[in-house]
Amino acid sequence: AGLAAEDGLANRGVVLLGAAHAARRSSAYSRPNWETKRYEQDLDLLRRQLDGVAWTAAWTTGENMSVEAAVRFALA
Repeated sequence: AGLAAEDGLANRGVVLLGAAHAARRSSAYSRPNWETKRYEQDLDLLRRQLDGVAWTAAWTTGENMSVEAAVRFALA
Protein backbone atom coordinates (compact mmCIF):
# COMPACT_ATOMS: atom_id res chain seq x y z
CA ALA A 1 0.00 0.00 0.00
CA GLY A 2 2.83 2.36 0.82
CA LEU A 3 4.50 1.75 -2.53
CA ALA A 4 1.20 2.35 -4.30
CA ALA A 5 0.84 5.66 -2.48
CA GLU A 6 4.37 6.69 -3.39
CA ASP A 7 3.69 5.80 -7.03
CA GLY A 8 0.51 7.90 -7.12
CA LEU A 9 -1.78 4.86 -7.05
CA ALA A 10 -3.71 5.92 -3.99
CA ASN A 11 -6.91 4.04 -4.81
CA ARG A 12 -4.95 0.80 -5.14
CA GLY A 13 -3.17 1.45 -1.86
CA VAL A 14 -6.39 2.06 0.05
CA VAL A 15 -7.99 -1.06 -1.40
CA LEU A 16 -4.99 -3.07 -0.18
CA LEU A 17 -5.11 -1.49 3.27
CA GLY A 18 -8.84 -2.19 3.52
CA ALA A 19 -8.23 -5.82 2.55
CA ALA A 20 -5.41 -6.15 5.09
CA HIS A 21 -7.60 -4.60 7.78
CA ALA A 22 -10.38 -7.12 7.09
CA ALA A 23 -7.93 -10.03 7.07
CA ARG A 24 -6.46 -8.95 10.41
CA ARG A 25 -9.90 -8.49 11.91
CA SER A 26 -11.13 -11.90 10.81
CA SER A 27 -8.01 -13.67 12.04
CA ALA A 28 -7.57 -11.71 15.29
CA TYR A 29 -4.03 -10.87 14.11
CA SER A 30 -2.82 -7.55 15.42
CA ARG A 31 -0.27 -5.33 13.75
CA PRO A 32 3.18 -5.59 15.35
CA ASN A 33 4.31 -2.43 17.14
CA TRP A 34 7.32 -2.02 14.86
CA GLU A 35 4.96 -1.79 11.86
CA THR A 36 2.62 0.84 13.30
CA LYS A 37 4.68 3.93 12.37
CA ARG A 38 4.99 2.92 8.71
CA TYR A 39 1.29 2.00 8.58
CA GLU A 40 0.30 5.40 9.94
CA GLN A 41 2.63 7.14 7.46
CA ASP A 42 1.04 5.21 4.60
CA LEU A 43 -2.47 6.11 5.83
CA ASP A 44 -1.54 9.78 6.07
CA LEU A 45 -0.06 9.85 2.57
CA LEU A 46 -3.06 8.07 1.08
CA ARG A 47 -5.56 10.29 2.88
CA ARG A 48 -3.91 13.34 1.32
CA GLN A 49 -4.30 11.80 -2.14
CA LEU A 50 -8.00 10.85 -2.05
CA ASP A 51 -11.15 12.67 -1.05
CA GLY A 52 -13.49 11.14 1.52
CA VAL A 53 -15.85 9.53 -0.97
CA ALA A 54 -13.05 7.89 -2.96
CA TRP A 55 -11.33 6.78 0.26
CA THR A 56 -14.49 5.14 1.60
CA ALA A 57 -15.22 3.41 -1.70
CA ALA A 58 -11.69 2.02 -1.99
CA TRP A 59 -11.52 0.95 1.68
CA THR A 60 -14.90 -0.80 1.42
CA THR A 61 -13.82 -2.56 -1.77
CA GLY A 62 -10.77 -3.89 0.03
CA GLU A 63 -12.70 -4.90 3.14
CA ASN A 64 -15.06 -6.95 1.01
CA MET A 65 -12.31 -8.87 -0.80
CA SER A 66 -11.35 -12.38 0.10
CA VAL A 67 -7.69 -12.90 0.95
CA GLU A 68 -7.25 -14.68 -2.36
CA ALA A 69 -8.82 -11.80 -4.28
CA ALA A 70 -6.64 -9.29 -2.42
CA VAL A 71 -3.50 -11.25 -3.33
CA ARG A 72 -4.56 -11.36 -6.99
CA PHE A 73 -5.28 -7.62 -6.87
CA ALA A 74 -1.89 -6.89 -5.30
CA LEU A 75 -0.07 -8.92 -7.94
CA ALA A 76 -2.00 -7.54 -10.92
